[in-house]
Amino acid sequence: WASELLSYLVFAEPDNEAARFALADSLEQQGYQATSSQWRNQFLSGARELREGIRTGQFDSLAGTIPNLPLSDILDLMAVRLVPDRALASPMAFNLKLTDETEAETGEQISIRNGVLVHQPLGSDLPQAPLLQLTRAQFVAAITHRPIPGEMPEAEQKLLTRFTSLFKAPSGNFGLVTPGP
Repeated sequence: WASELLSYLVFAEPDNEAARFALADSLEQQGYQATSSQWRNQFLSGARELREGIRTGQFDSLAGTIPNLPLSDILDLMAVRLVPDRALASPMAFNLKLTDETEAETGEQISIRNGVLVHQPLGSDLPQAPLLQLTRAQFVAAITHRPIPGEMPEAEQKLLTRFTSLFKAPSGNFGLVTPGP
C-alpha cells in the first residue's frame, strides 16, 4: 500500500527526492520479500531507477539474437520495428534469399504495403519480384546498421538500403516506475 501511495506522489511531483527515495525503499523491501524472481527483478529494478535515474543509451535486443534465428523469425521481429509513415511512403516487394543457408530455408518473399511488412516462404505460385541474394552475415549487418561484409551489386545495395531505412529500433530509455524520460 505504501508503494501505491508513494507512486502517485512520485508521478505528481517527479522532482520530490524524498518521495523517490521512500518509494525506492518500499520497492526494495518488496523485492527482498518476493518469492518470484520476476517480481523480485521488477521491484529491485524500480528501486534502482528511483535512486540512479533512467539509464540512457541505445539498447538493441536484435543485435545479439538474430544471427541464430530462422529468417522468418527475424522478419517477424523486424515487422514490429517498421515505421508506418515510412512504409506508407515507400511500398515495396522483393524476394530475399540467404545464399549460405540450408535447403530447409530457401528464402522469403517480402512485401511492404499499407504500412505493414508481410512475408511468406518463396514458392512457385508467388508473383515475380526483384531478387535480393545475401549471406546471413550481410543481412544481419544491414539490419543492425553495421558495415556490410563483402561485395554487393549496386542494384541489390540500393534495394537493401531502401528496405533497412524503413525500420527504427525502439528506444530503451523509458521509466519503469517514474514518469517519462
